[in-house]
Formats: sequence, structure tokens, C-alpha cells
Amino acid sequence: METSNSPSECDSLMALAANTARLVELLESRKARSGGRGARSAEARARADHAIESARSVATEYLHALGDGDTMDANRLGRINPDLPANEFLRHEVYTRADHLTDPCILWGEIVPRDRSDTEVRFHVTYDLAGETARDTITLVRSHDDWWVSDGLTYRLPRSDPYASFAAEDRFSLGGARNPVDRFGAYSAYAGVYTLAPPNAFYDIDGDVTVVLNHNSPVIADGAFTMVPNSSYVSQVQHAVDQAFSEATSCGTLEALREAGMRSGIGRSTLLPSEAVVVSMTVLDVPTVSVRPRERRPFAVSEGRALVTAGGLNGRGEPVTENVTGTFRYHLDTTIAGDEVIIRITD
Repeated sequence: METSNSPSECDSLMALAANTARLVELLESRKARSGGRGARSAEARARADHAIESARSVATEYLHALGDGDTMDANRLGRINPDLPANEFLRHEVYTRADHLTDPCILWGEIVPRDRSDTEVRFHVTYDLAGETARDTITLVRSHDDWWVSDGLTYRLPRSDPYASFAAEDRFSLGGARNPVDRFGAYSAYAGVYTLAPPNAFYDIDGDVTVVLNHNSPVIADGAFTMVPNSSYVSQVQHAVDQAFSEATSCGTLEALREAGMRSGIGRSTLLPSEAVVVSMTVLDVPTVSVRPRERRPFAVSEGRALVTAGGLNGRGEPVTENVTGTFRYHLDTTIAGDEVIIRITD
């Protein structure tokens, strides 16, 4: 006997078929979208791999240039103008005086995460320096069809003690450099072992005179080195003091001696200073310049003393002769301008 489906059963079957069709359509749609994303992801990976490989040759050239001590080529690849004051210590003349890095090696490359495009690549590298292996990264950027090193193996030079004075002995330079490092400049140099040099021709350096410059370089410790005024500097300052003292002790009256800086003895004199004539002058002590390292004023001057025999009238108008011991004190302000020492003496 034949049976027939009721209307409700027919409706259920039709709904099931429709839902099945929609499910199949949805799965096929998701599969299509997933396939599209997969294709785009594969295309992005391919572009990234191509960017990394195309940048690798420039990165390798840059590392080999530094390994060979050829900073002219490294500056070209990094688009660095060595004639700018801020790049003074990236000049070829400076790096050739240093022990440069050896055995540079690229470990791997990656697209810079903040960019996620194929125009900026970071390479993880290693190199040997001062008997140790250092690790760091370099970053290359593509400009049109060329790659250049935007962040290479350059490191900020250490600064001297930030709590020290602003005097010249708080600065230093590097061998081959034309200018000193000061506390205000953001100077950099390539990875290497450098010899510290005095800031100019009037200082010598005393203490640890080498610094290893890499990613892990420590700041130069306070007191690690001291800049000491050399004999050329001291002799120029002493000459200026000698000249001032000679001019003072050649004065012909007590009034002129006072104006020239003589202090002691004038108050005890019974002579009228404006009329007292110097009869004789005997120098007892010549003022001597001594060095004060790590001071804002790098020099101290001992007192000069002279025995003065003067004759003239006293307060009652009587002619008298007496001996006066005078002292001369000098304070110095010195400035170095290029190859010249500028000395200002005050009493």
C-alpha cells in the first residue's frame, strides 16, 4: 500500500534542502576567500623575500667596507656627508687611526615590523672587535630602486663626566679628528677601538686613553682620564704673568705700585703715596704658575713679593725714607681659540 508525505513533512524536507544548499554555498565562499587570502599572503611573502635578498647585497658591501677600513665607501652607502661637523668622527682619517671591526657576518634579515612593506629591511649581524664577538642590527631603506643604510654600525661617542665643569680639560678628541668632543654634541663613530686624544695642542691626556665603541660600549667613567695643560700652555701663561709682574715692579711711585696691584704695606706707610718716589726695588718672590687639573680655572699663581725702598714726604711735610714689603696676587682667565691662548690677568 502506498503512503504519501504529509504537508508538514514536505515543508521540513524542503527547508532542510534549502539549508544544506546555503551551507554548501557558505563553505564554498569561505574556501574562495581563504584561497584569495592565501594567495595574497604568499605574494606578500614573496615580495618580502625579494626585498630582503635585494637589500642583502648592499648590506654585505657595507659590512665589508667597514671590515676593510673603507669608511669612504661606508659613508656613501649610508648617505653620510663627512664634511658636516656632526659627522667629524665618521671621516676616513679618523677610522684609519682606529682598530676596526673584523669578520662581519649577516645572520638573517627581516622586514621592519613597523613598516610591513617591502621598503625597509633589518639585518641581524655579528662582528669581532677587541677580542669579542658583538651582535647588532643594521637597517636598510629602499629609495626608488636603490637601497641605502639608514641605521648602520655607528655609535654615539661617550661623553665626559656630566657634572664636571665646562673647562677644556673636560673634553677630548679622537686620533685623526680635527675637532674635540664636547658635552653638547651628539657625535657618532663607527664600531672600533679608538685612541683618545687631547682637545687641542695645549693639553696632554693622562689616564686610560682607549675606548671600545660598539653596541655595548660603557660611558667613560668619571676620572678615567684627565686633560693636563702641557708645557707649551704653561709657558705662555707664565710669560704673561712675568710680563705683568715686571711692569708692576718697574713703577716709579708708590701710587703707581698700588694701581699695579701691590697690596700689603701701603697702609702702614708714613709716606704720602702720591709723592713717594721708589728709590730701589728688590724682588723677593716671583709669582709662579702651577697647574690645577680638573678645575674650571686650570692654573694657580703664587704671590709675588717685593721689598720697596721709597722716599718722600710724610703727613707733616718732612722728608723720610722707609722700606715697604708689597705683595702681588694674580687671577687668570684663559681661553683657547684655535692655535692661540688668550690670557686675561686680574689682580
